[in-house]
Amino acid sequence: MTAAKKSGKLVRLAVIGPGGQATGTGCGRGMYLMQTALAFPGVEVTAVYDLIEDNVKQNVEYVRKVAGNTPAGYCKGADPYKDLLARDDVDAVVIAATAQMHAKMAAEALLAGKHVASEVPGGYNMDELWELVEAKEKSGKRYVLLENYIYLRQNMMVLNMARKGVFGEPYVGECSYLHDCRSFAFHPDGRPTWREEWYRSMIGNTYSTHSLGPLAKWFGINDGDRLTESVSMMTEPRVMHEYAVKRFGPKSPQAKFKYKCGEFIRTMIQTAKGGVITVDFDLASPRPMECYLMIQGNKGIYNSRYNGVALGKNTGSWQNVGEYAAQYDHPCWKKYGEKADKCGGSDFFTIREFLRSVREDREPWLDVYESCTWSAIFDVSRQSILKKGAVVEVPDFTRGKWKKADWRKNNIKPA
Repeated sequence: MTAAKKSGKLVRLAVIGPGGQATGTGCGRGMYLMQTALAFPGVEVTAVYDLIEDNVKQNVEYVRKVAGNTPAGYCKGADPYKDLLARDDVDAVVIAATAQMHAKMAAEALLAGKHVASEVPGGYNMDELWELVEAKEKSGKRYVLLENYIYLRQNMMVLNMARKGVFGEPYVGECSYLHDCRSFAFHPDGRPTWREEWYRSMIGNTYSTHSLGPLAKWFGINDGDRLTESVSMMTEPRVMHEYAVKRFGPKSPQAKFKYKCGEFIRTMIQTAKGGVITVDFDLASPRPMECYLMIQGNKGIYNSRYNGVALGKNTGSWQNVGEYAAQYDHPCWKKYGEKADKCGGSDFFTIREFLRSVREDREPWLDVYESCTWSAIFDVSRQSILKKGAVVEVPDFTRGKWKKADWRKNNIKPA
């Protein structure tokens, strides 16, 4: 008998789009999440779907060796993942397939009666995001966005400081996801990946949750405040073409690709309470990775670029934020930090939140409204860019519930 069956709280899990051998750096992301889930007691993987048959075999074999059962593998057929969703031995699914499929697959899984943990982003266009919200509300099942940047230890400490009023009332925020991902744009044989297709077919911030997620939680977005309207601007595309020419040659098919999306996009967002948030995005420029975060309130500021805070009477110079760790380290890291460091880091907490929401039958902290609000930045940035920097409204996916700061008080909280 497996450890999952002995626990008496079995969650039967399917993984959609696990990829190949996990590295924890994006390649094989679904397999990495599966490995993290299997480290928790009471989890049994019963089915796996991937477009690549070798990936299916690799994941099935991993489960067999680690957990002792052999999950069903799906790859071929008209809609094999829908066959997976029809199984009665699947309670919940982890969706880590191509990003453009997240919202569609999540909505179908919810309506099939399965709980959903979705990789980021939650979706792209407004229609599919609204369909996701409606599927969640109609199904009554649990939906968790697997946004791990929120759960990074320092980000959780700053959240704790914000919740305790250390910065006062927040009114200015900055966040970014700047990461040279050009090497992920093509397979080794030159075929374009879904990341490369972003730049040929999409305009806008296609990966907004890593940056906006932590800041939105610090600001209390959807809990007493909300994003109302935004403006965006974009540089002209240049770097991806230069990269393709250099990597594959000026006469290669890749060198003929026409790119629509510029490398750098800046979005400024107004909040209902009069705050301003800036979101910067760049996945192609030759530069070190940077995910800067800043929250300014009427009592002080945190700025990750200086790894510093300036608070109260001491607002004329930076203090190292680490000096506040003993006082404000988040309880979830105090309690589970050792386990998290050994098993998934911040992903430990997203998977734990998902499993708790299923077992306790409660709404999660990173719910469908967070997912759609943060993911909607792609579509509002796209619309604004196409309209030469016009102001675009950000939808209220909560339908007004955000006005009550405690409307989600019974949701699972990080603890």
